[in-house]
Amino acid sequence: MALRIFGSCFLAYMDDYVAMLRYESPTRLTITVLEGPDAGHRETVENAMVELRPGLFFSTWRERSGAVVAQIADFPNGVVRAVVVPAGGGAVILAGTLRLLDAGCDDE
Repeated sequence: MALRIFGSCFLAYMDDYVAMLRYESPTRLTITVLEGPDAGHRETVENAMVELRPGLFFSTWRERSGAVVAQIADFPNGVVRAVVVPAGGGAVILAGTLRLLDAGCDDE
């Protein structure tokens, strides 16, 4: 059975962060930071997402803070990489894992 991405929630473990990612559609993503420096932050963003191969997606979005995020998510293999460019400049590179939440999102 193919992995259902849209409408599903994933936990992303990236360096000091744990975030719940709800991929609502190819153009809408809700991010809830559960652990890390921004714990408690929740935001729904408009994103651009393209499938590079089955289950491998590149996406990018701008957060309310002005930060721009570019992300590669390999859903079947549970791997995620992201580059975050804060509004003030610089770049932060994050690497980690993705895990499908079997029970769905806690906020539904």
